[in-house]
Amino acid sequence: MFLIKPNIITRKEVKYASNRLALIVGRFQPLHEGHKFLIRKAIEENESVAIAIGQKRKGELLTYKERKGRLQEFFNNQIAKKRIVRLVYMRDEKTDKIWLKKLKKKLNITERTKNFFYTGDWDLPEAYVAELKSSQIDLRKVKRIIFDYQSADGKTYRVSSATEIRSLTCREKQNTKANGKGIGSRG
Repeated sequence: MFLIKPNIITRKEVKYASNRLALIVGRFQPLHEGHKFLIRKAIEENESVAIAIGQKRKGELLTYKERKGRLQEFFNNQIAKKRIVRLVYMRDEKTDKIWLKKLKKKLNITERTKNFFYTGDWDLPEAYVAELKSSQIDLRKVKRIIFDYQSADGKTYRVSSATEIRSLTCREKQNTKANGKGIGSRG
């Protein structure tokens, strides 16, 4: 567990450090303006924020260490210094129930805190939402923002998710290979 705050507190103290805990879950492949907007909102509305960084999937570029570093850099430049911010790594599990149980244990989530799950995804499966509620975690849906993303070739695109960014990146790679201008070529 990582704490990004001038006054580091112990794991035991975390349990009682605040009354409002915001949970944000993502792979952050890559960390983008939509993620930052969601995180800022959670920081503004809660005393403590926990970010669960999901495991890397096949084909995703950034390692856990790189993603964690980008999040820490973002927090160091934000109002988060006045809040308790925790970053934790979460492996995928067979079921949402198992995953949430492990998340609650890792973050010391108890009945003593008011817990909020922040998401920009408005199409969460009903079973997942039900599992959150049974875990005493309220859903806080935040409207996605549309932001500019500049690709490696210098083009600017209007996007609202990391999925769109990864899709653009894949298309760029395919176009680069098709044009014979891959790494090491003389094009």
